[in-house]
Amino acid sequence: MTRLVLRSDLDAVQDLHGRCSAESRYARYHGAKLRLTGADWAHFTDRRRGLTWITTPESAPHVAVALTNLITHPNDHGAHDLGLLIAEAWQSKRLGTALTRLAHQYAADLGGHTLTVSTHRSNHRLLRILRTLGARQQSFSAGVVDLVVPLSPS
Repeated sequence: MTRLVLRSDLDAVQDLHGRCSAESRYARYHGAKLRLTGADWAHFTDRRRGLTWITTPESAPHVAVALTNLITHPNDHGAHDLGLLIAEAWQSKRLGTALTRLAHQYAADLGGHTLTVSTHRSNHRLLRILRTLGARQQSFSAGVVDLVVPLSPS
């Protein structure tokens, strides 16, 4: 089940970070962030800045298995940055594809023109998903790939 996060989901999200490998956290944050700070959580839950979804199994609705962020760029309200963190046990089950497509559709529905993603070059799964959506590589530096996915408003 995927739904917009609530402020009260912080404990489940912190637990998700603790269960994810350093590699998964690095792919998401470009550092092995073990926990979100209060400022991080305030940013992720501020709907004026974007949308954040939590994904939980139906059988355990208080256990986060994924966090998806769609953050609006402050200087370009038509550009949205995508971030995904998925627990290892839930990777390679097409959840990343579903969540990327969800965020992609929301960004287009919001009138966006661009979805941006910054990830490590070793994140082959996400890179493959983004290429199916028409992503173009914008830059590459220190192992980090920046991609741009054009959006078509619905």
